Amino acid sequence: MVKNKDRRLRDRNLFQKVLKKGQSVHGSFLTLYWLKEGDGEPSKIGYAVGRRLGKAVARNKMRRRLRHAQYGYNQRLKDGYALVWLARRYGMQADFHCLQREMGALLEQANLLRERIIDEKADDCRN
Repeated sequence: MVKNKDRRLRDRNLFQKVLKKGQSVHGSFLTLYWLKEGDGEPSKIGYAVGRRLGKAVARNKMRRRLRHAQYGYNQRLKDGYALVWLARRYGMQADFHCLQREMGALLEQANLLRERIIDEKADDCRN
């Protein structure tokens, strides 16, 4: 089992490469960028919350919320990818369960999960 700390995307160059050259899908609260990096090793995950979304305390809280939401999908995530979650303005006020649902929907849309997610209550989170 891979620990969350081992999944962190810490390499600045790889982080920038994912944002510039990776594919993306957009949601109301989040944007997901991903790039195929290497087979066999666990996927690396990074989080970006821009300065215009709030002061440091609010941005750090959003990063913690994103890490916690991602935790539920780590076991189903395909290996060999570098992912970057970019928070959008409406994500700062979004309910945690709506963030988690959208995260699952974006991962599924990007075909980065090993198994499909079935979610019946996706409409109650639209802004």
